[in-house]
Amino acid sequence: MKNWFWILIGAIGAVLFIVLVIVAIVLIVKVRRRKVKPVHPLKRSTARKEASQRSTAQQTAVDATRETQDIDDMESLSGSLYSPQPWKSRRIQIRKIVDGKVEKGEPETPKWNISDPWQIDPSDLRISSRIGRGDSSEVFFGEFSEKLPLLKINSSLENKFELINNIYQVAVKMPVDSAKNKAFLKEIEFMKEIGYHENLLSMVGCSSEPKSLMILTEFCGQGNLQKLLRGSDKQSREFMILKLHFMTIARQIADALAYLVTKKIVHRDVAARNVLLTKKKKPKLCDFGMSRHIDDFTVRENERLPLQWIAPEVLEFGVFSEKSDVWSFGILLWEMYTIGGQPHAGVEETKLAHLIIKGNVALEIPEDTPEMMHQLMLTCWKPSSKERPTFEAIAQILSSSSAPEKLLSHF
Repeated sequence: MKNWFWILIGAIGAVLFIVLVIVAIVLIVKVRRRKVKPVHPLKRSTARKEASQRSTAQQTAVDATRETQDIDDMESLSGSLYSPQPWKSRRIQIRKIVDGKVEKGEPETPKWNISDPWQIDPSDLRISSRIGRGDSSEVFFGEFSEKLPLLKINSSLENKFELINNIYQVAVKMPVDSAKNKAFLKEIEFMKEIGYHENLLSMVGCSSEPKSLMILTEFCGQGNLQKLLRGSDKQSREFMILKLHFMTIARQIADALAYLVTKKIVHRDVAARNVLLTKKKKPKLCDFGMSRHIDDFTVRENERLPLQWIAPEVLEFGVFSEKSDVWSFGILLWEMYTIGGQPHAGVEETKLAHLIIKGNVALEIPEDTPEMMHQLMLTCWKPSSKERPTFEAIAQILSSSSAPEKLLSHF
């Protein structure tokens, strides 16, 4: 009997021990859970989103090359900024193959390299008055006291730049805020690639240092062609001289655009507002904020476009090319001979987009326009891009005669 009693006591003790162990384990687990800070549902959602984005970024390593866009100096844009809707633009995916591999679409942001020959020492630059401002950048007048980096890179260009009291006059472009820095650095790299052409507003130096980002270009004292045309006294001798330069200006801009074609670049914003004039009336095509390589010429989603200067194939298919720039060049010629006219003034943008796509848009060309220029405009506006001339052909046409414009009566 005593044996059974001790067996019963032992069994009860074993059960109690097991219960105590279980209770201890439960308490330990609860304490540990209290020490772990719970993740808020919103933060958990954000973490999942970031993980998804990382996965997407890896996947897009085989997607099309796509550059970010920064439209500069839109404050001076007289036309509408138009975003083609899905029915107006079919998205065309472009893939760029390099060494048998498809490059990632978003290029790496360029980094500051102090050994870069384009870099300036900001202490050699004196900045004074602001001469322009846009959505993403502002431009100041500056004086540079040392040799321009462009001239160190290419000494044969020294006679192209005037020294005034051992000072170079320059325009200094800066981003309006740090949010624009990434796009600005890409523009610097793009300007380096373009290089120098006497009828392009070329970069002469830059600073990629994060605290003093800037692009130095030639200074054009006459301002942009659009404002010059609209602000001129039509009876003045100055205006009559400018008008006699119209054909020369057109030829030089065609030369600049033909040069960009050799670099496989489309400008995408050819207009009078983007032509600057030096004191000697030499035109300089500027504003490369919308420029792209020919192998990356599709319209991005919600991209803003200057509708009045846009070719039909851009609105219908979302495709830019040399020939879409030729269409815009024809509008530029029209602006010149209408003395700063506004193309398609008063036409509602959706209606205008329909008309452009259908080829039912016709700008009235002034009667006193030389027949040669009249025919050139019409040729630039051919509905089929294949029927439009190249910039090389346009430059040859415009340089084929040295007679005054009033004597030109053939195309």
